[in-house]
Amino acid sequence: MIFVILGFFALAGLLYSEYTHHKRLKWIFKPAASVLFLATAVSRGPASTYDWLILGGLVAGFLGDVFLIVEHQRWFLAGLVVFLLGHILYVFAFNSQVGFAELSPVLLIAIAFLSAAFYGWLSPHLGEMRMPVFAYVLVITAMVWSAWAVYFETDTKEEFRRLVIVGATCFYASDMAVAIDRFVQPKFKNAFWGLPLYYAGQFMLALSIGII
Repeated sequence: MIFVILGFFALAGLLYSEYTHHKRLKWIFKPAASVLFLATAVSRGPASTYDWLILGGLVAGFLGDVFLIVEHQRWFLAGLVVFLLGHILYVFAFNSQVGFAELSPVLLIAIAFLSAAFYGWLSPHLGEMRMPVFAYVLVITAMVWSAWAVYFETDTKEEFRRLVIVGATCFYASDMAVAIDRFVQPKFKNAFWGLPLYYAGQFMLALSIGII
């Protein structure tokens, strides 16, 4: 748990750097916080297919975090692609526990409705990014749908299912904060709620390694 505790302090430093617009501190605290969720994952001793897919998704998250520090459209797109890959790895990780054919259409309808509503609200602000963001929304919807299916449709350990559903849902919500900040209104309040959700999600998924 030492990595989780250190991650909390790194997150506090990152939020301070966001609030003060201190770029150098951001380059220190953001990679540090992301390295710590990787360290958490590795310390859990990944062994199963699920474990390695989650670790791959976390590596993609680390790279995406670094790319998004650079305030340039090209690096933002690179970060979007890397995070997209991470979400795809999470989809396959969750579906290693519950097959695609077993996924509940009722869950899909509920989550897809929320995603569609958010995308519809965001769409007028996207411009040329409309299609890339649409693709991203589809993938994160599949990711959180698969995570909820793990919780409701498997008999894996309760601790594992809780970490998966809460971790994936936090990550899903944090992506909304990033989109609002990037395309609608860049404000510290977006980072204030989005970053804690993001890191909580990644740490929970890291902690789900080694349980099954």
